[in-house]
Amino acid sequence: MSGPAGDDITERLTEQSGGIRGRGVRIRRSIELLRQSDDPALRRLADDVLAGRRTVRSVLQEPAFTAALSTLMPRFFRQFDDLEATAWDRLVAEGRDQRRRDLRGDPAV
Repeated sequence: MSGPAGDDITERLTEQSGGIRGRGVRIRRSIELLRQSDDPALRRLADDVLAGRRTVRSVLQEPAFTAALSTLMPRFFRQFDDLEATAWDRLVAEGRDQRRRDLRGDPAV
């Protein structure tokens, strides 16, 4: 599914995400996951981004994308609110580690 980290799609997404290579790699993986959606409109949006017909920013403003988020976000926040302190601490540490990798250009997820 994922192409090589140095391919044209990843390069384009890296440019669209502020030039941070690790972020471009993760955005590509997220868009590829979006292609697996049950929603054909979301799959088309993902295909358009990967083909270079759309930017990530334009997709974030699409009604199909915002409708999907409005359905999923309440569930996310319920799960987030239910996290125990140790899980919360782990997520914070992982986020900080990922930010450091982003700044170094390390695409590891």
